[in-house]
Amino acid sequence: MSKRFNRTPVAMRTYLRESGSSERSLKRQIEGELAWQRYLRRRVEPFVNVGDEEVKSIIDRLQAAKGTDEFNLKEIYLAATPANSQQVYTNAKQILQEIQKGAQPFEYYARQFSEASTRAVGGDLGWIRAATLPGPLSEAATTMQVGQVAGPIEVAGGYSILYLTDKRQVLTADPRDAKLSLKQLTLRFPPNTNQAQASARAQAFAKATQEAPRLRYGREGRGRDRRGRGRQRHGSDPRSAAAAPGSHAEAPGRRIQPAVRLRRAGRPCAGAVRSRRSRWRLAPEFGADPGST
Repeated sequence: MSKRFNRTPVAMRTYLRESGSSERSLKRQIEGELAWQRYLRRRVEPFVNVGDEEVKSIIDRLQAAKGTDEFNLKEIYLAATPANSQQVYTNAKQILQEIQKGAQPFEYYARQFSEASTRAVGGDLGWIRAATLPGPLSEAATTMQVGQVAGPIEVAGGYSILYLTDKRQVLTADPRDAKLSLKQLTLRFPPNTNQAQASARAQAFAKATQEAPRLRYGREGRGRDRRGRGRQRHGSDPRSAAAAPGSHAEAPGRRIQPAVRLRRAGRPCAGAVRSRRSRWRLAPEFGADPGST
């Protein structure tokens, strides 16, 4: 815990005592939060059952709210009565001043001073739309900037301090998630080049870079066409050579077997055929003379 607040254990104990708390109180608070989480996992979560109709209603609400602003807020709530309202307001202003100093994160003060149920999670309200907030909080949220703390805000039953951590629009892509693919080129100009000459050269370079892909793809397409015509002219099927006049297929008294592999020391390798005399020779489609041995 002391590392989280950038303090040594000794400095953390001193700070807690100065704040009117103690190391024992902080430990009991952490133990209570862990016990509450275990209780929820054992006693509540097994009985949670969300039906299709509930899911559909949530999706419909999101579609209806598409494009509206949504705020990620944290809150410190201090309860007040007419009798102690002024004192609570003064305490809230002091807490706000401590938050603005930046010595501790907002969550620390929420856990220490907030009287709302969100105290256990550092005052986190989650993502929420302005329409679902009480009037004073809704007005404050819509005028705040990300990272800003506002308050004390008078609400029913007390005062609130708000912290806006993020902002987005419902069912709308976040521009911060976009990924850019960039390339950088440097143009060197001769000495004494004026602005007009530099602009003209930059425009010519930009035009050439835009035309280069089209020219390249055009050459590749023509190359594929030429290779295709070459295969049609010479024949791409190896069996066509075996059926040509003067090939092994027409030699009388010979029985040609399919091509097999010929390895070293006189064993089969690619492109070899075997005659009835068990002599090895290259097949005609590999460029050998059918009569050679």
